[in-house]
Amino acid sequence: MELIDKETLESHIKHLEGMVVNRATLGYGSFITLDFGKDISVNVSTNEGESSYIRGEWSLLIQMAFWEFEKDEEVVVECDDEREQIEAFLKTLEGKKLKKFQVTTKEFDAVIEFEDEIDLYLIANNEEEDNEQWMLTIPGDLVCVAGPGTQSSIEPESGD
Repeated sequence: MELIDKETLESHIKHLEGMVVNRATLGYGSFITLDFGKDISVNVSTNEGESSYIRGEWSLLIQMAFWEFEKDEEVVVECDDEREQIEAFLKTLEGKKLKKFQVTTKEFDAVIEFEDEIDLYLIANNEEEDNEQWMLTIPGDLVCVAGPGTQSSIEPESGD
């Protein structure tokens, strides 16, 4: 793990601006993954043997952050909603262009703007000191990690 400053982190997330969401999925709990760019097959070792999955060349995982989507400044869906409601909304995000990704606080709160007046608000979950708010997997099998706290880092992607 290599610690990086906010400017370095922002230089990586700026690459998402103008890219289209290829896949938007709900994972464990309220974790969301947004995939961009070409599909990549990732091989992983598990207790049950070898496995693989597909992700985007650029992949944003929102994990230990509170989040909500707004359309035209009205909340459409948020992290505490029913899974079916979240999944249905995420499907509508596929094919949408990410217009802007702005980190707004030192704890990595952020606003992500998509076309059609859709905004995603990320709010740091600092209930535990070791929470990583979100991660961005980038080309070169590297992951930019926002958190815990005010720390950001870049590290090799695990599982490859």
